[in-house]
Amino acid sequence: MKFFSNLYYHYRLLIKKTVLWLHNTFEKHINALTDTNIEQFKIFLWQKLLSKLVFSQKGCYYKTNTTLDGSPMVLSQARVILILCNQPFKCEPKFQSIFLIKQMTDYLISMRDAQSLYKFNQASWDLQDEGIASVWATMALIKSFEITNNQKYIEAASLTMQAMLSHLYTKETSLIHTKGDTFWTLDAASTFAYVCSLFLEHRFNEDLRTAMNDSISLCINNISTNGHFPYHENRDTYLFLYHPIIMVTLEKCLNSKYVDPQIKQKLKNTITKATNFLVESFDKNNRIFEPVVQRYQQYLISQVTALYSLKGKNFSVLEESLLRNIASFAKNEKLYLCKDNRNKLFNSDTYITLDVFLVEVLFWLDLYFNE
Repeated sequence: MKFFSNLYYHYRLLIKKTVLWLHNTFEKHINALTDTNIEQFKIFLWQKLLSKLVFSQKGCYYKTNTTLDGSPMVLSQARVILILCNQPFKCEPKFQSIFLIKQMTDYLISMRDAQSLYKFNQASWDLQDEGIASVWATMALIKSFEITNNQKYIEAASLTMQAMLSHLYTKETSLIHTKGDTFWTLDAASTFAYVCSLFLEHRFNEDLRTAMNDSISLCINNISTNGHFPYHENRDTYLFLYHPIIMVTLEKCLNSKYVDPQIKQKLKNTITKATNFLVESFDKNNRIFEPVVQRYQQYLISQVTALYSLKGKNFSVLEESLLRNIASFAKNEKLYLCKDNRNKLFNSDTYITLDVFLVEVLFWLDLYFNE
């Protein structure tokens, strides 16, 4: 039965891959707007997000077209909760509602498996589970608890943290991203460390403290000599899609009293080194291009995470340029994720996951403006 199930899965993926190839072959690149407004861009993102919310008996969920079985995607569900929880009573009005946060979080809890873990349920080219879904889900549960004071959310987070600890170094449910590698990709390790720091503020656990420090050390010890964070064990390559995320999640760990003092000092030096590499990677027009996944060229997620990672580091001119560039990724009420060196917009194969990445763009942008 499992053989036929896997066969059907791969058949559907083959169809999707064929459709993607056809799209990438014939997709037109359109001129981006030169007169952009970041406030209008944020409103556009919020309108799209709110239009995708669906209420059910399990609660509320963010509907995407990404998963093979039509279910909500764990990462998007978690990030919408985090957006709603982002200082909801201090920032500008945005349909803030404790009721909505609870409804979204209740649905997220219903998505976990019997071990209280979450599957990375975006359609991918293999059947690998990725612990990164559990990491983001736990982050959302903790933040939801802090806003609502609902004990069941911190209890749910505790169960998932314990499950992650028990499977931390196994292939099936660890934080490994790339199939065949024997170590965590560093953005997963850094995000896990940040979630550990959040949870430790509410419940101390010595095993969790150790895992947090080990995860931070993994990132520190694997940064390349020129300052980039490699995403693959055997190839010294990097993605700006991940590099700024590693920076900001590691930097958030500095606020934890549970980070070992020696590790904390090394971490500060690592962040400085990574920041210098990032800034030096912008071209003379303040543009940043993906070095490995070249078909994406200027990738919107990379632009937004780079913007957030530079906040408060005295790069105001670069930030203003990034904001103008980010706002230009929308045109005619449509979001684009890629831009080429001629300032033309396109989506490449990311068009099929557009609703997922829309949430991620808003997540990082909202943090930049309101944190």
